[in-house]
Amino acid sequence: AISLCERGMEGYPGSELIPKFNLLKAFAMATMVDERELKGMLSDIVKQFPETPEAERAADLIAHLNREIPELRIEEEQQIARELFSRDITGPHYFVVVIMNNNEDINRLTFDVINFNIDNFTSDNYSANGELINNRFVMITVGTFPGREEATAYMNGFDPARIFGDHTSSGVITFIITPDNMNILKKEKDPEKYNLFFLENYLPAR
Repeated sequence: AISLCERGMEGYPGSELIPKFNLLKAFAMATMVDERELKGMLSDIVKQFPETPEAERAADLIAHLNREIPELRIEEEQQIARELFSRDITGPHYFVVVIMNNNEDINRLTFDVINFNIDNFTSDNYSANGELINNRFVMITVGTFPGREEATAYMNGFDPARIFGDHTSSGVITFIITPDNMNILKKEKDPEKYNLFFLENYLPAR
């Protein structure tokens, strides 16, 4: 089957059957390659033949692989994050805490962070601003810190469980971010994707 598909692609390069040959070849190779390589083949079909039934079928299979093997989805998100955010992480930074629940009281959570700053960083006069992101997350931004080291020190002393107490039982993520990447984050409205970038680019240096 693989050989027939390859002969068809070579013999009829302009044919409308080319997407079908590619998808059939991927099906035929599914038991011969690992899931990561299979996903790569399906992704190539989606990119090369957009808006075709074969691309739609390939996208469905990619979604299935992502559900069955979460590591593949994370790898895909990591690659997107690498291409999206700037790797220049010098200069000023913000600290960000994200509460993964849109039902939490933004004003109360922001007030908790302000109290933490007053108790621990009175002379630094850090601002704290809360906002609802994509109607899914509460994001509180603190800063500006002169550099990555100062922002990291602040983050290491920030304990969400102690600061928020019983105000939230939701998942919480924290990270630091440059102003340029903050602009990208606010445009994309996907703090989870930035967090993958943060974990890859900052934690080894901590």
